[in-house]
Parts: sequence; C-alpha cells; structure tokens
Amino acid sequence: MIQEANISGARLKQACNEVGISLRTYRRWYKQGQIAHDKRAEAVRPIPSNKLTDNETATIIAVCNEPCFASLPPTQIVPTLLDEGIYHASESTFYRVLKAHNQLNHRGRSLAPKVSSKPQSFTATGPCQVNRPGIVGDSTLQENTTMKTRNYTPEMKERAVRMLIEAKDDYPSTWSAIKAIAPKIGCTPETLRSWHKKHIDKTIPANIQAQNQAERIKELERENRELKQANEIIKKAAGLEAQAELDRKPK
Repeated sequence: MIQEANISGARLKQACNEVGISLRTYRRWYKQGQIAHDKRAEAVRPIPSNKLTDNETATIIAVCNEPCFASLPPTQIVPTLLDEGIYHASESTFYRVLKAHNQLNHRGRSLAPKVSSKPQSFTATGPCQVNRPGIVGDSTLQENTTMKTRNYTPEMKERAVRMLIEAKDDYPSTWSAIKAIAPKIGCTPETLRSWHKKHIDKTIPANIQAQNQAERIKELERENRELKQANEIIKKAAGLEAQAELDRKPK
C-alpha cells in the first residue's frame, strides 16, 4: 500500500503517516527491495522445522520419569544415555520440556539452592561508631543503624582500674589481665588499657615520669650507638671478603 502510494506520487513520509507507522519503521521493515520478517515479540512466526514432535516430547518425559533417572538432572541423564548409544535431545531441550510440563524440580542428593539473605551491615558517619563492646544482654543492632560508643561513668572506670590492679599479680602479664577483666566490665581491652594508662599517668609524679623518660632516651641512644658500631663492623667485613675474593681470582 505504501509503495503503491509512493509510486502514484505521494510522499513516502505522508504515506507512512496514513497507515500509522513512522518513516524509520518503514525503512527498517523494507530493506534492499525485500520485506524483513516481523521482529515483534507478539508476532506470529513459522514453526521451526526441528521442533520436537509430540511423540519425542512424550519420550523425553518418560525417560526423565524412569526409576533410574527420576532423581537425576538432565546434565546426568543425557551423558548416561549417550554412553549407551541413545540420544533423544540436548540437555537444554530436556530442561525446556520438563519446565513446560511443570516437572523442573530439584533433582539429586545435593541440597536444593536457596536464596541467601544479605549479611548484616552497619553505617558509620564518623570515627569509632562501629566499635561494639561485648555487653551481656545487648540487643542485636538492626541493619543500617548508626553505632554509638558507650559512655562510662568515672566511678565505673575507677572500679575497673582497681579490679585490674588487684588481679594483675594473678596473670603472667598486664595485657593478659586486661583481656580477662575487660569482658566482665563490659568494655574492650583497648578501652581498659587506656584507662589504666591514664591512671598510671595521674598517680606517678611528674619528676619520676621525666626521670623514666630520660632513662629511656639514654637507653635508645646507647642502642643506636651499638647499631652504628655493628654496621661499621659489617661493612669492614664485607670489604675484606670482597678483597679476598679478588685476590683468589687467577691473574
């Protein structure tokens, strides 16, 4: 119809508008003097020549329902039949036929696949917002909730430090005592260690702290001198060894 109107003198765009299609659609359908096939999903297409017949479909269903194959998926049924010299269809065809007959269920002894839920996540908008101490009876936080640090009273901090000082002799090290007492208080070991350090800084006089710091500086300086001496010895030994290697080479 569009071609007859165009041959009669009508513009191609006006002829397309009369039938309710655009010019681009017409050019997509009509290329190089031939009409292309309809590519719409709802279009009626010719039946493929290799389509399974009803007898072939019934054979596939009967094979899948046999006692020896009833618990096997098509990925195992088809290779097993091929080993016996029998071929009905491909694995994808088996799956398609089972799905069309509402028999595409989980087969085999393996666990059926299941949808896993997303892991629990938390949102932090600042530092130290996801540090969650192991508090007894603490309810599980919901997804995408902002975690806040717990506020400890000065009395609780003092009690925790006192417990640590009293029990420190029962453990091989201070850190071992901190890790054992922190869960009882309801705080992290790092938090308890910071409280203990602050307590030591307050109780030790400033002159003793300065003295300890000066002794530590002297010790570091002594270690630095020893390292320098060791490096010089290593360099000299390396030079002597290199010279000995040169002397051993034939001239």
